[in-house]
Amino acid sequence: MQAPGLLHELDRLGAKEWEATVATTLDDVLRDLRRVGRAPQRLTDDLAQVPDVRAPDWPGFPARIGLCVGRRAVLRLLDWRPADEGDLGRVRHQEEYLEWRLVRESASGGAIARIEMTTELREYWEVLAAQQPQTLLNLVAELAGVDEVDPEEVYGDVDLGEADEAARASAFRHTMLPGEESPSFSALNDGRQAICCMVQPTNTLSALVALAASAARPLAVRDGLTGRPRFASGAEAIEALVAAAQDGRHSDPVVVERVTSLTTEGRPVGFDDPIGVYIRGVQGHELAQPDGEDVPEEWFELSRGVSAAQAADGRQRSQRLTLAVPDDADFAVSDLVVRRTGEPLTFGGQLAALVQLTVYLRSGHPAGVSVKPTGRIDVPAPACESEHASLAEMARV
Repeated sequence: MQAPGLLHELDRLGAKEWEATVATTLDDVLRDLRRVGRAPQRLTDDLAQVPDVRAPDWPGFPARIGLCVGRRAVLRLLDWRPADEGDLGRVRHQEEYLEWRLVRESASGGAIARIEMTTELREYWEVLAAQQPQTLLNLVAELAGVDEVDPEEVYGDVDLGEADEAARASAFRHTMLPGEESPSFSALNDGRQAICCMVQPTNTLSALVALAASAARPLAVRDGLTGRPRFASGAEAIEALVAAAQDGRHSDPVVVERVTSLTTEGRPVGFDDPIGVYIRGVQGHELAQPDGEDVPEEWFELSRGVSAAQAADGRQRSQRLTLAVPDDADFAVSDLVVRRTGEPLTFGGQLAALVQLTVYLRSGHPAGVSVKPTGRIDVPAPACESEHASLAEMARV
């Protein structure tokens, strides 16, 4: 399994460790699904059996959160950064496999100078941190826009020369990622100085693997109006298959519906190599400069992966997007205008709504199968308790 984005920064040992990490994650997910009687069907890691590439895609805006608390409130909530702290809204609520930070013109606030977004999986960063600490430190410095970073800000008080791979990985997790025991983490990944990899608890390799694997079971539904068999919707499949997914999002129902439909057709399914979540594109035409002119494509910088032109299969695998205006412009990013609403671009969620994400899956030829359609599936409304609690907390601060 190659590195996400077809990056080449891992050495030979690092590449083997990443491959082992993906294999272990898949084994763990499959073991857990079998334990509860939800083992996937026709899931394979033999790419020869699954020659066709499938690319379910979705907008990067956290749809479920918006349904819970409303549009204006969700925009503020997603960018919530308490005073002298990191991006709390990102950690709690940026759940569509896309996370971002706003970079303002001064430390005390002001106009937005840049918006940085990432889809990078934390597990890849953990492997890089364990295997090649200096490479990782150089990368963090590059993303933070400085010449170098203090190793202690990335690894804590661990002696990199003495520590083994496991100790370095543990130190990286404790310092650079939020956890139940350490909710505060380094400014080099909490949005104050940089954003390196995703940190929201559901934006992980394990969650991505479980999302697709748990949906790899056949399911047909008898339509309530026509009485005819049909494929299940994403929401219906999540409910009926007890898939490792959450309805109401942009990402989960789309992926679940595609995987379940392929399995229902009797097709083998698998993950593409390399596995990852990629920025497929951005609707830049939906933004305008203050004078009404289009925003040039070059203001949207895609990185941390290969472009479609660079990839042998012609598929873009970028994992980072930065929107900034030229230094000689007499306006800031927050002076750009969202064409559909006429509002200034003052929230990261407004840009996330224009970003299209994808995960590449693979499928093979259908086998002769017969799936008995089930009856009506009632889909419950999404729960919103955590979002309402965050809004109340944000209002108190």
